[in-house]
Amino acid sequence: MIDIHTGSNFQVFLGQHVPMNNSIFRFIAGQDFIDEKGLNGAGLIVVQRDDGVVHHEHWGEFGPDRISFIASSSKMVVAGVLMRLHDDGLLDIDAPVADVAGWGAGNPEVTPAQLISNSSGLVGLLPNPAYGPYVCQFLPIGTLQACAEQVFTTTDDDADVVPPDTEFRYGGAQWQVAGAVAEVASG
Repeated sequence: MIDIHTGSNFQVFLGQHVPMNNSIFRFIAGQDFIDEKGLNGAGLIVVQRDDGVVHHEHWGEFGPDRISFIASSSKMVVAGVLMRLHDDGLLDIDAPVADVAGWGAGNPEVTPAQLISNSSGLVGLLPNPAYGPYVCQFLPIGTLQACAEQVFTTTDDDADVVPPDTEFRYGGAQWQVAGAVAEVASG
């Protein structure tokens, strides 16, 4: 989460006092930046924990109703959120997921650190990206929590799961689980 506080003549953005007439938002992603990089557009949404959306701006072909798939870019966000929750004392990144989520008991040794390092032992994207027991990760229905619970509690993957920290298995549903752990830990 980015904390932003607005005052009468300045705003605090990422700990910096920024004059209202010299918006940091235009610096981050303005039309000049879009043109310079040859992009077709961009969007910026700033959310504050207590106030919700505090800034919403779009350029070019992007608008408030546009849905954009961010795919693997979400890994950085999930890892950052989990580490922030760890720093804030809301999550122990090295403790079992079961310490945070009731459905975590389905894989009692797996930790959030193992999820975000692709070493959880859960099935990754290869050799079969459409791995049946984890198909919820690709479906636009349901919730992150429901998908994580399905992934962690299914017995249909028992023959394919290996002990944590024994193999690198890129991507897959372990990242859905990591996101769900962040939801549970953050309340």
